[in-house]
Amino acid sequence: MEREDLLQNTDEWLMSRFRLPRAILLELCEELRPALERSTARSRAVPVPTLVLGTLGYLATGSFQREMADRAGWNEVAFEAFALKASGWI
Repeated sequence: MEREDLLQNTDEWLMSRFRLPRAILLELCEELRPALERSTARSRAVPVPTLVLGTLGYLATGSFQREMADRAGWNEVAFEAFALKASGWI
């Protein structure tokens, strides 16, 4: 499954999903990077912006978990498990 860079969406899309401007989302990603970034032997670690925005999207409504999981390139169960764990960091 191909992962989408959620920050590549338009400013309007970001505001409609996360209720935060791009600059704040980028700042949040940088602030959380030390806690979220991890090295992996796998070739495709989940990028920090995907983790942060996916979790924010899930926490914002919970109703578009499937959309966020699809866009982030995760299966829905893995996405929900990570979002619940990550909510403690945010």
